[in-house]
Amino acid sequence: MRVINTLSYKLAHSLSAELNHTHEKKRVYYYGFQIVIGGLVKGILLVLLAFLLGILHSTLSVLFFFAALRIVAGGYHMDNYNRCMFTSFGIFILLGLMVEHTYIYWNFTLLVALSVSAFAAALISSVKWAPADTPYKPITDPKKRKNLKILSIIVVFAWLAADIILIINKLNFYVLAGCSGMLMAAFIISPAGYRFFDFISGKKRKSENPTLSA
Repeated sequence: MRVINTLSYKLAHSLSAELNHTHEKKRVYYYGFQIVIGGLVKGILLVLLAFLLGILHSTLSVLFFFAALRIVAGGYHMDNYNRCMFTSFGIFILLGLMVEHTYIYWNFTLLVALSVSAFAAALISSVKWAPADTPYKPITDPKKRKNLKILSIIVVFAWLAADIILIINKLNFYVLAGCSGMLMAAFIISPAGYRFFDFISGKKRKSENPTLSA
């Protein structure tokens, strides 16, 4: 959205001028403000849409588990705000609908199989490709990269522990929401995820994540 881009630019310009930072730093600030402001707008609109569709609880549950890994592991960022917003809405509304309307049909065996698959996908993605950065905010410090990778792995194991408790207590709704969120978070840091969203973005280039060459 033009309003978000304009506001982000003005805030980045003011901050870099106040701190007497370089143009390169201003680019980083601009990107950061875009993420924060754009995220707030997307979050509010997504909550409103989910509420109107009667799937607010399920959508927020998926988002909670997704964000737990996304925050530390990173992942793909689209450079077009509108395309990013509509893609995000499509993904999380569909996941919310799936959780809301199918959780009662998942038995113990299916939930265990799904949980094992989600754990394997999240662990492999975290070990091989986390943290997945962007060209506007690359993570070049080896120590920081190592710490974020370790945190990503810890989050995956913490989710597994919570998932086991949820399965034991037959809370199928949250098991399904957790698996959905973790699978989505694992996907967006993988080479397949980068290729998929590059395709959605209409881009034909190598992945932005330098760790995805593996």
